[in-house]
Formats: sequence, C-alpha cells, structure tokens
Amino acid sequence: MEFKELLKDERFRASVGPEKLAIYSAEIAGEGVDQMVEDLDAESKTVLRLVEAEGETVNFQQWHGFYFWYSSDTGEDGVSDDIENFFGKYPFDCAWQEPEFNSQVIPVEKLKSMALHITPNDGDTIEINGTDYERRGEALLEL
Repeated sequence: MEFKELLKDERFRASVGPEKLAIYSAEIAGEGVDQMVEDLDAESKTVLRLVEAEGETVNFQQWHGFYFWYSSDTGEDGVSDDIENFFGKYPFDCAWQEPEFNSQVIPVEKLKSMALHITPNDGDTIEINGTDYERRGEALLEL
C-alpha cells in the first residue's frame, strides 16, 4: 500500500479527519507528501525496531491504525494495516545476521511469530527484547 492508496482507505480517512485529508489529498495530487510525512514523523509511535549486526535498522511506526516502515540500509519504505503479516508480504533483500527485535508495544509471543520469517533455518537465532531465541522447527525456543 502506498500513500495514494492509503488516502482511499475509509479507516484512514475517518481517523485523520476532513481537514488533514484535504491537505494530504492536495499533496498527493501534486506528487508531494511533505505534510503527510511531517505529521507521520511527529505523531507516530514507534512500535517495533529490527536491528541487524551489520547496522541495518528497520523502524516500524504506528499512525492512524496503520504501520509504516523504513529501512536505513536500502531506503525502502512501505505501509501495511497488519504488522503481524508484514514479514510474509515484504521480504527483505539482505540476509539478517544476529537480528534483534525490540518493542515495548507488541507482545513477545507475537514478536516470536513474526521473527520466524527472518529466521528461516533451524539453528537461526534472534534476540527479542534482550532475550536470545533459537529456531527449532516451527518455533523459537529461549536459550
């Protein structure tokens, strides 16, 4: 989903209200999103941070019921209405080495479920909120 598609979503339209919707719509029509990005940066709440040993960081922010992500390494970004299914929809181009999930918002069980998408092989490890886990079959077990 892109910003243009987001403006068509009834949940988003209701959440931002008519005044902001008019501003965002005018920006999109003119091929810009400055105010929308400014509001996203100012009003969003970071709900998840994915860090890789080589320095790549992907931040996930929640704004008006949607999840926005940005990769520091590739410059890629996107938006989704479901963070749990995000990792199956948007595979990352890099191989994650020593990945970490950090979130004070998303429960650990959900983080573990999402982490299975970036730890595809038995023996792969991930740190979730400071605790190390290893993939065994279709589960992550605490080390």
